[in-house]
Amino acid sequence: MKKLIAFLLLACMMLTALASCGKTTDDPTPGETTAPTTNKKFEAEMIPAEDFKPRDVVVAYMEKMSQVKWTPKETINLNEVNNGLVYKKGVEYTGIMYITGTNSQSNLDKFLSQLDENGVYVGPTTRAEGYGNHCSSSIRTAYNQISNVPTFATTVQMVPSKNRGTLPVGDYVFSADDVTTDTIIAKNPAEKIYECYALLQKGDNVLSCWGSTGHTRMVKEVHVVRTEDGKLDTKASYIITIEQTSSFDSTRKDVKTNWYVDHKYTFRDLYNTKYIPLTIAALSVEGQDSTFTIKSANTASNITEGKLKGIIRSSFCDIISVTVDFVDSSDKVVATKTMQNLVPDRTVFQFINNNALAPDGVTSLPAGDYRYYITVNTHYGSAKIFELKFTVQ
Repeated sequence: MKKLIAFLLLACMMLTALASCGKTTDDPTPGETTAPTTNKKFEAEMIPAEDFKPRDVVVAYMEKMSQVKWTPKETINLNEVNNGLVYKKGVEYTGIMYITGTNSQSNLDKFLSQLDENGVYVGPTTRAEGYGNHCSSSIRTAYNQISNVPTFATTVQMVPSKNRGTLPVGDYVFSADDVTTDTIIAKNPAEKIYECYALLQKGDNVLSCWGSTGHTRMVKEVHVVRTEDGKLDTKASYIITIEQTSSFDSTRKDVKTNWYVDHKYTFRDLYNTKYIPLTIAALSVEGQDSTFTIKSANTASNITEGKLKGIIRSSFCDIISVTVDFVDSSDKVVATKTMQNLVPDRTVFQFINNNALAPDGVTSLPAGDYRYYITVNTHYGSAKIFELKFTVQ
């Protein structure tokens, strides 16, 4: 009898142990996602100052443009620009096309809009009307991701005396009548120009301008080498660049591209070819915590009427776009829409015109509980700033 009681006690202990190690009624089934606690107080997000890295943004944008894969629908002959610049029908190219016509200020989105679902370029194929960019417009497009101040359209306009948004790196001298870089180089001791090269940072650029044309390169890395007595070794010091050019890169065997990525130029090379170091003011602006406020937002009574409301203001970062999401009680996104910010002052976003139209399906949501979220997208990250709970009867 005692043995039987002991056995029963042991069996009970084993069952208790198994229950404690197994799934309880509070544990989610593996692979399932539990619905969020909708009663939890919503806290608006922000973009912290440590995420503010404008130099990374402009270089990353250049790299994105340099990696676009596309194929011409027909041969595009640009020999009048540079001997040998022909994009052949059916050949895959890497990097936005080199163009100097009316659409030569095309940013990444504009060029992608000219590609079909198979990556075939279906836009205009002449130099005058084709979509793409060139050395200076590619850099301006990248800079315009963080600032609207740069307005140069050509290398001639990038000379700092033109006041089109470029600034000298270092304290080399130039005057208002300097329209080419060789005259600037001639006004300064070589040692001065070399020391200015040493001050270059990621995202800056170097410019050589002669006559009515020239070339510019964006800086990715700077490597400064000095001798034991502290003098610059101008042959050993160098920069690594990314640049849009009018000729195919003969060093690349893996892709066909006229984007020169990670090319190396010594300080001596730059000086001998009359390059000056340049930057823009926005690259040196120190970051701040960026908070967002919304005024006159939608209310629970009008959210399903098909129009979005509100004015969003940023304390620091430019608002590039805004995403709205409608989420049901199981945390499933049932409607979503991303709207670009097209106003000049990008610290403000308004739900007006097409941006005021709610995403498809919002006016016909089935009965139930929902949440409406607004997320602000910047070049330094995204922040979910607004939540509205509502019920469809």
